[in-house]
Parts: sequence; C-alpha cells; structure tokens
Amino acid sequence: MTKVAILDDWQGVAHSCADWSELAQQAELVFFKEAFSSPDDLVRNLLDFEVIIAMRERSAFPKAVIDKLANLRMIALTGARTWTMDLDACTRRNIVVCHTAATAAGAATAQLALALLLAAARHIPAAHESMKEGRFQQELPAGRVLDGAALGVIGLGKIGSRMARYGQALGMNVLACGRLTAALDVYDQEPLLADHPLRTLPNVVLTPHQGYCTRGIYSRFYRESIENVLAYLAEKPIRILSPDSWRG
Repeated sequence: MTKVAILDDWQGVAHSCADWSELAQQAELVFFKEAFSSPDDLVRNLLDFEVIIAMRERSAFPKAVIDKLANLRMIALTGARTWTMDLDACTRRNIVVCHTAATAAGAATAQLALALLLAAARHIPAAHESMKEGRFQQELPAGRVLDGAALGVIGLGKIGSRMARYGQALGMNVLACGRLTAALDVYDQEPLLADHPLRTLPNVVLTPHQGYCTRGIYSRFYRESIENVLAYLAEKPIRILSPDSWRG
C-alpha cells in the first residue's frame, strides 16, 4: 500500500480539516506533528514514503534532500508556489509536484500583521499577563497612539499593500523606515530556536508563523491536497507544478 506522509502539522489540525477517508482506503497515512530537527532527520523519517503532503515552506526540500528520498514519487504541496523546494531536482527524478489553488492567505496574513502592530504599540501581551497575575496597571509600560506615527512597510506586494491601507486607515504615515518596536511572524529558521535572542527582547511581539493558519485555509489546503494525491494514484495527476516530471 502506498505510504503518504502529512508533514508539519504543528497545530494538530490536519486530520479535522478535511475528509481523509477515501485516501485512507488506498494508502497508509502518517501525520507528522513535530518539526524535523535537520535535513538528515527529515530523510530518516521519510525514506520509506512514496507521497508527501508538505505544508508550504515549513520543511525545506533542496536537491540534497530530494536525491536521498529514493522512494519518493509525488509531492502534494499546500499553496500555489514554493521557494523552499527544488522543482528542477524533482523533475529530474520524475517526482510529480502538485499544488493547491490560491487562497485568502494574503488577507489572513495582513490581518495578523495588523493585530501584531496593535499588540506591540499598546503592549497588549504584557497587559494580558499582568491581568492574569493579579495586577492592574502596575509596571505596565505606556502605549503609543498610532495616528500620525510612521509605518514602515518593506515591499508592497499583496500583503504589504494591504498593510499600507490598514496603516492609512489608522492615520499613520506609510513609508520605509527603521522599526524601534518590532512585531514578527516569519523567521529565517523555523521553528524559532528556543534560545534565540528575539525571544528575550522586551520591544518585540512574536507569533509562530501563523499568518495563513486559519481553519478555512487549512481546510482548502488539505482538501485539495487529498484530491491531488487521489488523482496521482489514479494516474491522472492534476494541478501539476512540475509538468515535465509526469511521464504517465
């Protein structure tokens, strides 16, 4: 029976976000809820799998990794694009890579960025913890009014342009500038190391790359990934991101 690995289910929501029953009748499904500690750890765990359902950019698949996964035949990628997977290496190995359709991930991510902006400006995490610990305003730093403040946006793509509009709605001056207070959701290495210095800075609000992590987006990701795997098993793959890899 075909072995299918569902990767990077860090929130433990994959099973409840889609109906896996039809695929489970044709394949052995294994859900991975923890991040791999290294590329070698990824290879050790996935060596026996023929199909991988990968959550966007969470686990990287460079050529060195792909070439070691001797049994891999198909990757069902959640999302419409990837910058952490070597598609050329997949094509050379005839590994079919399929994708899901575009979602409202941009809107969800921009809304989270707005929430982080407000949380950082008004010290909401510190206020929440203070209330939980029985204090009221004691030792709580004063917040700042965003009206008239500068909002630095790096890149005016689909997310940055939304943030610019949100900033304008708050009365902010939108421009490129250096950020004294930071609110971060995406990191160059994920999960963020437990001893990373960002975790100790008092002027930073951190969230664990959850911009697109809404139930609606997860549901579409997994539903369409299941469709992609079923189509591949029927030798009629759909939504192929690496068209030259399919030989029939």
